Amino acid sequence: MTQGNPGWGHGGGHGGFGGGNSDSGEGHGGGHGGPPNGNGGWLGTTLCSNATVASEFLTQVQQLISTLNSNGSFGQVLTARAQEVAYLTNTTNAATLTSNCTAFFTGLQSAKAADQAAAQVQLQYAQSAAQAFIQIVQSLIGGGNYYN
Repeated sequence: MTQGNPGWGHGGGHGGFGGGNSDSGEGHGGGHGGPPNGNGGWLGTTLCSNATVASEFLTQVQQLISTLNSNGSFGQVLTARAQEVAYLTNTTNAATLTSNCTAFFTGLQSAKAADQAAAQVQLQYAQSAAQAFIQIVQSLIGGGNYYN
């Protein structure tokens, strides 16, 4: 990306808008990760301890999503995180943040997991297509690796 990091998270990576993957202990993006604790992970635990900060988190993330939506360069990023973006911009979920912060972040984790599962399927499709391409080349010109 020539645009640079638009400002979410730390350390870049693929943690999305709502923090690291608390199920794997990874902290790519916005959170530190850590073991799953049933309360929305590290990010949920931290932000839910202060309702004002939790609300400001959602406001700023929604502003970021709006900014990214207005810049076509980030279309693939938003598409890859479609469930997370939909979750974060849903008004019902925003109300849940106020009434049950822990449930909001647990739902956010579920949306992130759905996006990660979809990305894994797409990766498998890409690998299958690449293998089929290699097989065509190999059948025409013999062994070896086309990409070397």
